[in-house]
Amino acid sequence: MVIDSNKVVDFSGYAVCKTSISMELLAVAKAFEYINSFFSHIDTINLKVYTDCDYIIKLVRKKEKAKRTVMPIKDKTTKRNKRIIFDICNSSEKFASIEWISVKAHSGIKGNDIADKLAKNAAKKMIKD
Repeated sequence: MVIDSNKVVDFSGYAVCKTSISMELLAVAKAFEYINSFFSHIDTINLKVYTDCDYIIKLVRKKEKAKRTVMPIKDKTTKRNKRIIFDICNSSEKFASIEWISVKAHSGIKGNDIADKLAKNAAKKMIKD
């Protein structure tokens, strides 16, 4: 889900991924891709990314702490998702700033509940197809 001052854009899809973390990473990458496609001058955008995936927050903090443009690949999850992580790191450098905000999953937060519903509907659609 992408929200700007004028509108809310819900989007979802499905992909063959082995883990929920892979899907969470893919969702961030696709949101960045959407913003890059439909907004001009993304280098002026101060972005807020809300996620209930602690792994993403951990990766971002690690990258910020290391002051690197590329994430060090050490654990199995990172190795398995290195392409998506590379895309996120590469895209994130284009924005003026990104504030990463951790939200509690399944806790009644409206935007998070909508994102969960979109993900479940996409998964059901995949099973039907």
